[in-house]
Amino acid sequence: MLRIYSLFLLCLAVPALSFAGVSTSAPLNGATVGSPTQFIASATSPNGPIASMTINVDSKDVYKTFTSSLKTSVALAVGSHSVIMKAWDTKGNYFQQVLSIAVTSSTTPPSPAGNVVSNIEDMSGWQSCSACAGPGGTGISTAHSLTQGVKSPSLDGASAQFWLGGTHPYTNALFFKPLGGRAGATHFILDFNFWIGNATVAQGLEFDIFYSRDGFKNYFLTECDSRGMYAGTWQVSNVVIDTWQHTGLPCHVNSFAWNHVTLEFYRQPDGNTRFVSVSMNGNLQYVNRTYPAIKVNSFEMNAAVQLDGDEKQDDFSIWVDKMKITYW
Repeated sequence: MLRIYSLFLLCLAVPALSFAGVSTSAPLNGATVGSPTQFIASATSPNGPIASMTINVDSKDVYKTFTSSLKTSVALAVGSHSVIMKAWDTKGNYFQQVLSIAVTSSTTPPSPAGNVVSNIEDMSGWQSCSACAGPGGTGISTAHSLTQGVKSPSLDGASAQFWLGGTHPYTNALFFKPLGGRAGATHFILDFNFWIGNATVAQGLEFDIFYSRDGFKNYFLTECDSRGMYAGTWQVSNVVIDTWQHTGLPCHVNSFAWNHVTLEFYRQPDGNTRFVSVSMNGNLQYVNRTYPAIKVNSFEMNAAVQLDGDEKQDDFSIWVDKMKITYW
C-alpha cells in the first residue's frame, strides 16, 4: 500500500506536458477557403511569453500582432498559397507552422443596396487647404483650385479639375468633400477615374477616405508615389506616427489618359484601420496592413484628393470623374 501511495505522489510531482509552438485552428492544412480568409491561431513557448505572431503568405508577411494569439481575416487572391504561421517569444526563440491552402473565390459580402454615394466630384460643398496638407498638418500655403463641370476631358460630360500651383517646392493641396455621418459602416470602397497630362511632374497623388464614429477616426490614406523614394509604388499611412508605409506594390499611372482606381478599406471591430487592397488600371494588389485609429470624438465620412508638388513645384492638374464610395 505504501509503494502504491509513493507512486501516486510521484505522478503528482511530474509536471504536465505543455504544447510549445504555433497552433492554428483556421484555416486547416490543405483546406479550400474563400477570401477574405479567416486565420485563428495561438502560440506558446516553454522559455517565456510570446512577443509577436506573423502570418506569412507566399513569402510575404501580410499580418502581424504583438500578442500570443490572433484572429483576423486576410484578403487573398484565388489560387494555391503557402502559409507560414510564425511566432517569437520574448527571448528570441522562433516557432512556425507551415500550411498549404487553396482559395477558390471571394466571400466578401456584397454591400447592401443603397449604400453608394455616386458622382462625388459633382457635389457642392468641397473644401480645400494647402498648409494643412503638409507634414503634421502645418505646411506652407500654395496656389490651388477646384473647377467642376468640365466637359473635356470627361467620361460622363462633367469632370472636376483639381489644380496645384505655386512656387515653393514640395508644397501640397488637400481637397475634401464632407459626406455626413454614416452609422455602423465597416467596409469602404473608393472607386473613380482620373485623367492626367504628364504624370511625371506630380510628386505624388493621394486618394483618401476619412471616417469617424464611436470615438475613433480612421484615416484611410493612400498615395501613388510618382517621384519620391518609392516612385511607381503604393504607400499607405500609419497616421499615429504620421508616416507613409512602403508597400512595394506597383502603381503605374498612364500619362495623357484616363486611369481607373479602386481602393478597399476596412474598419476592424477594435476600430483599427485596415488597408485591404489597391487597384490601378485593373492591377489589383492586396495590401492587408493594419494601423491604429486616432481617438477623435466626431461622426463623419469624407472623400479626399491630395496633389503633392515636386522639387520645382511644377503646376499640374488631374480631372476626376465618376467618383463613388460604396460602404456597408
